[in-house]
Amino acid sequence: MRALHLPVMLLAAFLILAAPAQAQSESLRPNLLDVYYTDERSHYQTLDVYLPPDAGPPYPVIFAIHGGGYFFGSKLSLNTFASHFAQAGYAVVTPNYRLAINDTYPAPIADIVCALAWTHAHADEHNFDLTRLTVVGESAGGHAAALLGTANTLESYLDGCPHPAPDDTWMQAVVAYYPIVDLSTCDTSCLPTRRAMALFLGVTEYTPEALGDASPLPGIDGDEPPFLIIHGTWDTVVPISEGELLADALQAADVPVTFERIPGAGHGFIGDLHSPPGWLSARAVARWLDGLWPPA
Repeated sequence: MRALHLPVMLLAAFLILAAPAQAQSESLRPNLLDVYYTDERSHYQTLDVYLPPDAGPPYPVIFAIHGGGYFFGSKLSLNTFASHFAQAGYAVVTPNYRLAINDTYPAPIADIVCALAWTHAHADEHNFDLTRLTVVGESAGGHAAALLGTANTLESYLDGCPHPAPDDTWMQAVVAYYPIVDLSTCDTSCLPTRRAMALFLGVTEYTPEALGDASPLPGIDGDEPPFLIIHGTWDTVVPISEGELLADALQAADVPVTFERIPGAGHGFIGDLHSPPGWLSARAVARWLDGLWPPA
């Protein structure tokens, strides 16, 4: 079966070589580095902000959540992704958050929600256009993005956060890269993912039922923003059935959802824009966002 994908991969490789120069450019340093979004002054509760090189009208915002199974990872892993979209005219906010090796659910999600509240609270200061705010996440971050997009209320996560909930909606779109959703269809190949989620939930053994309030599925009621789901067809860490499960639930509730399958791709390609899966998926995100908010 893999041979069938060879022409596709060769075409993708050609597109990488033929891509515009900005897609191949070096990563930028954030304009704002290690900003504390809580009063705790913890490195785990900091964020970076990347702004477009040229000043202009308020920037559409991408709030990007790193992966790592909730027990490792850092906002630094999204540097290339954030730089690429900053060069394309987006303001990009990338938060760290407490990890489950020390702080189990709901702490990681509470931090992510607090960082998103910071983004709303500082919109005027940094020229953010909150009417075009997209939450993006990969892997565990994809789970978090899906949860933020489907939860009936996020205010319950703000206990202890110094920033208020926004007056209007939290986000207008969600992009979930290879999200963790349920894992009930997972075979032994994703045992490490199950163990990571057990650690995240503070339980000894993962089951889909253990997700409880941390599951993005029960909250889906048709009021969700548009979703883009991106998944590699050869992902053995978080199988593509996870993305399909989320897409099916959204479609059943009449939520606008687009499913982008990346042929031959595995897991963890969001930050590798020099690879076919990384570049093709970033182009899919840009195309989808342009469809929601056409460039001026």
